[in-house]
Amino acid sequence: MKIIKLSFLLLIILSETATAQLSIEDSLAYKNREKELLDSLLNDNNSLELMKSLALHYREYGELEKSNEIFEKLIKTHNYYRSYFSIAYNYAILEEQAKSFDYIQNGLDLAPTDSNMFFGALFYHILDSNLKSLKLLEKILSTNDQHQAALSLYCDLKFYIEDSTDFFTSIQKLEKIDNSYSEVYKHYARYYYIREEYNKAYENINKAILLHSEDEYYFVLRGLLLYYLKKYELAIQDFLLFYDTDDYIILKNLYLGRSYAKLDSLENSFQYYMVLEPIMDDRFDYLDFYHLGVYYFNKDDFIKAGYFYEKSMNLDSNHSNTLNDIGLLYWYTKNDEKAQYYLKKSLLLDPDDIIVLQNYALFLAYKKDISGTIEVLDRLIQVDPDNIDVYEKAKQKLKNEGLIEF
Repeated sequence: MKIIKLSFLLLIILSETATAQLSIEDSLAYKNREKELLDSLLNDNNSLELMKSLALHYREYGELEKSNEIFEKLIKTHNYYRSYFSIAYNYAILEEQAKSFDYIQNGLDLAPTDSNMFFGALFYHILDSNLKSLKLLEKILSTNDQHQAALSLYCDLKFYIEDSTDFFTSIQKLEKIDNSYSEVYKHYARYYYIREEYNKAYENINKAILLHSEDEYYFVLRGLLLYYLKKYELAIQDFLLFYDTDDYIILKNLYLGRSYAKLDSLENSFQYYMVLEPIMDDRFDYLDFYHLGVYYFNKDDFIKAGYFYEKSMNLDSNHSNTLNDIGLLYWYTKNDEKAQYYLKKSLLLDPDDIIVLQNYALFLAYKKDISGTIEVLDRLIQVDPDNIDVYEKAKQKLKNEGLIEF
């Protein structure tokens, strides 16, 4: 699972649209600051700090071409190789990944210092090229295994690609450098998370929170762990703690939807799921679509229910509950042939599911298949012995009146 802060994405959106959306006041502020910097450069046209300030000013207001021009000048006039990474960042904002990669590589070729390699690794990670990022970090750590920032980013990447190789030993190195560094325990939590050792992960994220209780991500990660520990109410509390911030908003809404669904609170589940409607095809699994199908089924909106059940079935054609509900939809809409097909298929996949068995018994009774209904009721007596009386009464009612109910 990949967990990404949205602040970077939001910066991209804001940067791309800044010029078009400037208010009169902001436009005036932009022009005044630009004039101030340009006037200062007339008096000191070789000032590194003034040129950097102007380039960053242009970036802030979405003038990325002008920003790149200034950074290019910095390379020529000051051999300021960090400009390559700044230009790479601008091209990342413009979604020109190939150019961004070229500038990162140029910067590394000209000045392959640990500092620049770390910046390169960070940019490769931002550009979702984690293997390139790992190679740079491994190069840094091969000569300096006490580089705290490189070790920490290395651990982040190991989590993102779900690779536990050297993950644990790298965290141990970080811990030896500074055992009061909260990120150490975040990394331990992530390590145990990908190994599905959720209790150990939970213990470690609590240590991280004790050391740094203002980091929103720690609570998001704890919420995930609580979800997988089936402590859904507590998970919801953590996801809602920083809900109004923009970071991790996709993850928070997704797991709020899932947590409420696990608690059978489908109204609340629906609220958070639908925030993600524009991207649900990329983010939802079959259970997410199934829960939305159930929500609409309970609202008697069979068209929308069918739409989401179909999406669920496209991701997992053997999910018995989805097949069962599709069967019920066809039954309610008077398509008995398809209803029987899906109900029977659901039962074949999960022959001991009580709800599926009950639904199939009701359907067979509706079809006047007395022997088939009794056979299913006998199966229910075997798998649900606490309710033998209910099924025996149903059998008697079936024989006397030709129908059953639970």
